Amino acid sequence: MIKSFIILLIVVLGDQAISPVKDCEVLLETISGTYDGDCKKGLAEGTGTAKGVDTYIGEFKKGLPDGQGRYIWKNGDYFSGDFVKGMKEGYGEMKVKREGQKDSLLAGYWIKDIFVGASNLPYRESHSSNIKSVMIEEITENGSEIMIVYARNKQSIVADGLRLVSDQDVKPLSEFEYTVLRKLDFPFTGAKMDFRSQAPVGSNILEYHVEFDIFKKARWLITIEVY
Repeated sequence: MIKSFIILLIVVLGDQAISPVKDCEVLLETISGTYDGDCKKGLAEGTGTAKGVDTYIGEFKKGLPDGQGRYIWKNGDYFSGDFVKGMKEGYGEMKVKREGQKDSLLAGYWIKDIFVGASNLPYRESHSSNIKSVMIEEITENGSEIMIVYARNKQSIVADGLRLVSDQDVKPLSEFEYTVLRKLDFPFTGAKMDFRSQAPVGSNILEYHVEFDIFKKARWLITIEVY
């Protein structure tokens, strides 16, 4: 009887030892085929390798790339750097293969998967020669709007003929010396503004052009100082 029980126990334990461990889930679809690495509560957590259409090797948190890692596309292009919640966030280097040419290397900072350049500021801008400066300031973390004010020699001016296009269908609210963009989804990118104002001397009308991207959700103030 005891011998039979021991044999049964060996069989049961043996089955448990060779039975497959429940899969550890990776939540990013492009790499969610197979996973080998650390796991917590059924999700990839720690370090591991996930392979799907593309491949990711590095740190995970709650099923997503999070921390240091390397993401390799199926064509061999790759990104090495920081990730947060499955998106490129922080400093990294992206290498893109070019047929018959030297590989292209893009190094700098990303915010929510968008490359922002050599600086890690949560915004970027460019402007035409008639503009003296463009100052972008975060007013509060809570909010999702941008206020734009226009000035010359630190005195408010009226912007005429305002035209604005961006990656979102947003209608600017204008009130004399300022423009407000409300209920935005961030990152707010691809913004291109054109406007006019009276020249400080004479009757000429000057034209201005500003482009900007803002990557962080907040309430922002943009001050455009013109000549």
